Amino acid sequence: MIVLQKYLDEKKFTIDYIHDLEALKELSHEFGCVGFEMPPFDSQAKLEFFRVISESGVLPRKTFSMGHAQEKRYYLEARRIK
Repeated sequence: MIVLQKYLDEKKFTIDYIHDLEALKELSHEFGCVGFEMPPFDSQAKLEFFRVISESGVLPRKTFSMGHAQEKRYYLEARRIK
């Protein structure tokens, strides 16, 4: 994942992090789009994730959107309503 993220950052692509597999499939079929399905965190990965947070004191990029896609949508729409 780190290698992929570095490549995407260097090329300055427009990126959205999708957490719903069906939405990812639908969006990646649009012209000029590609989707990468990443495996879910297993128990060991979750432990490592929390260790990194406790040591560094910051959350990794895009952590706010770790919830379900529908919940992220409601959050973003509510921010626009104000």
